[in-house]
Amino acid sequence: MTDHSIELSIIVPCRNEAENVLELADRARAMFEAHGINGEVVFVNDASTDHTGALIDDLAAHYPFVRAVHHPQNRGIPGGWESGLRASRGRYVAIMDGDLQYLPEDVYRLYRELQYTNADIVQGWRSHIGRARDFRYTMSRVLHWMLRLLFGVRLFDIKSGFLVCDRDIFAHILRRRFSYYYFQTFIVVSAHHKGYRIAEIESLFEERKLGESFISSFPLKMILKNLVDLAVGFVEFRLLSARTDILADFLERHSVSRPPEPLSLRRRLYLRFFTALMPLHHWKLSSSAQRYYYQLRRTQWLSPAQIRELQEVRLRTLVKHAYRHVPYYRDRLSRLGIDPNQVQHLDDLPRLPILTKDDIRRNLHFDLLSDVHNKRQMLPITTSGSRGEPLTLYTDRTQLEMRWAATLRGLEWTGYRFGDRQLQLRYVPEGLPRLQVWRERLDALLTRRLVAPAGAMNADAVRQHIERVLRVRPVVMSGDAEVLDLMAQYLERRPLTGEGPKAVVSSEQTLSAGTRARIEQALHTTVFDKYASREFSGIAHECERHDGHHVNAESYIVEIVCDGRPARPGETGDVLVTDLTNLSVPLLRYAIGDRATLADEPCPCGRGLPIIRNIHGRAASILVGANGGFVPGTFFSHVLKDYGHVVRQFRVVQEQRGVIDFHLVKGPRFSRALLDRILARFHQDLGADFTINVHEVDRIEPAATGEPGPNISTVPLAAGLFGLP
Repeated sequence: MTDHSIELSIIVPCRNEAENVLELADRARAMFEAHGINGEVVFVNDASTDHTGALIDDLAAHYPFVRAVHHPQNRGIPGGWESGLRASRGRYVAIMDGDLQYLPEDVYRLYRELQYTNADIVQGWRSHIGRARDFRYTMSRVLHWMLRLLFGVRLFDIKSGFLVCDRDIFAHILRRRFSYYYFQTFIVVSAHHKGYRIAEIESLFEERKLGESFISSFPLKMILKNLVDLAVGFVEFRLLSARTDILADFLERHSVSRPPEPLSLRRRLYLRFFTALMPLHHWKLSSSAQRYYYQLRRTQWLSPAQIRELQEVRLRTLVKHAYRHVPYYRDRLSRLGIDPNQVQHLDDLPRLPILTKDDIRRNLHFDLLSDVHNKRQMLPITTSGSRGEPLTLYTDRTQLEMRWAATLRGLEWTGYRFGDRQLQLRYVPEGLPRLQVWRERLDALLTRRLVAPAGAMNADAVRQHIERVLRVRPVVMSGDAEVLDLMAQYLERRPLTGEGPKAVVSSEQTLSAGTRARIEQALHTTVFDKYASREFSGIAHECERHDGHHVNAESYIVEIVCDGRPARPGETGDVLVTDLTNLSVPLLRYAIGDRATLADEPCPCGRGLPIIRNIHGRAASILVGANGGFVPGTFFSHVLKDYGHVVRQFRVVQEQRGVIDFHLVKGPRFSRALLDRILARFHQDLGADFTINVHEVDRIEPAATGEPGPNISTVPLAAGLFGLP
């Protein structure tokens, strides 16, 4: 347990170091006092056969800065680190051996370097000054070069074992998939593999003066075990992807209220086959998405208190990462005098500033990008500009994989199971690269998902969608609320003559009670609403109780604020989203532009995920064509999201059928030729005879939250819209 009054804990595994522990403790105390550090030394007696245990107990009894831990059986250096970390209380931890070959005074130099740089870990590399060039030195350097070649770690001294870092980082790099004889050899390899930035400074490494090393003059058995470890490590740190295992670790320590519903063997095998092929049919995703999905099926049954604890674990990691590696946050928090260690709990979030869309536009390249991001695992995301101003940012592999896993879990709440038939009504962009088209087709084929275009529509297009429903007989159908509503209006005049989908997932626009009832009655189905955005994909989903939207709290913290303060339960306020998974472009307290209400009681379904209700801000107006057809309000947003450099902001107003007024604020690379290309794209779906009046303006006042956004139509949807009586 961290004690915020203690800054630094030195963890010292000891086996038969009775001749050294007293001096080590005394020199560490002097170092703490000289530099004004409130620190502690945690000695871990690793089943010593001398009187090391009695000495450290005596030290702990007389000196508050000393803590003693005992192993009844030898657990090795990594076991000593793990026990010492659990017993320690400092914000930062240092590890060193108990033989005084490293100088306790040098711990401060490592700690100081950590404070002055954006490194996650500072390691001392063993200086050549006074170092004996014996067989053990040669063996150490050979192992160093083998590690360097096998794992691509470019450091002076990979197996130093003398470092300082944040305690949560140390806990993370200690986690491993497999068993090792000498995991201490791989501590820096593990850190490198998990994306941490490592800095080095030169430190003295003296010859052992007292006590005996456990390494013999020619340790053949140790050499053979190290070779086995290298093979195991190559699999874990080279062949397998870096594991984000916070969920797995949390589930190991916490029980869930009920087990997830088991999947049949056929579906499990099908899912494994699908995720194994993810590099072929999904951008950036790996088979790790399957692991996250199985974890989310369990975490949904954690209690509200456990969910909150999980969020706080991820929040602490995120804020520290953002402060160290994202220039925007480091500058902003420093100017505000905010220490990232002050953000420990969800109640501490209001300490952090709100991030706006304008903040992102001004700082994305490169102040909002983490300096340790992997560009090959990043994907640009452009919002659809539902408020008339598209926004481009980046996401990374972990966030994309968690998106996929949470989306699948949300679909399951409708009764869907992986492999069931789906029908998806959505806008299908034109001009996609051929490779992306083939990827999406393969993904649709493997998931048994039929994608139907839902751009400009008329009676024929609606009739074709209904025929698809009857032919495909999907378990679940998804689409924009306004498109689904128009299908329902059609079916009010031409009732469905067959079986509808078992469930319908509505998204994009705010779903009114009237629209929900109309869709359910016309399609003989149940509607499940999804609250989503391009920045985050599914933020919250309805469960079978339809008593609000469950937040995907393993990935997102959703705050509701009124006038800068946390909204009271039942009070409607602005929605702020903190993304706990995207470390490439961290979004902390991002003002998404919507309003909602935070529920103050858990859902009767038993899931511990928090609930939001009364979501507002996704209003859209359907535009009526001259030929009896219509265009969904999202059509213009989808087209213009790829032209943010041409049209910075827009609004579409329709006051008579077949005519729109297109108001635009010119972007930095506006040209008449590019505008003509955009207008030609509009005419493809609106019709050649559709009149578009262009108005270039300096500013478009944003609509208030919950009011019509970039599309405003006063033309009524007359009963004869589809040419039907």
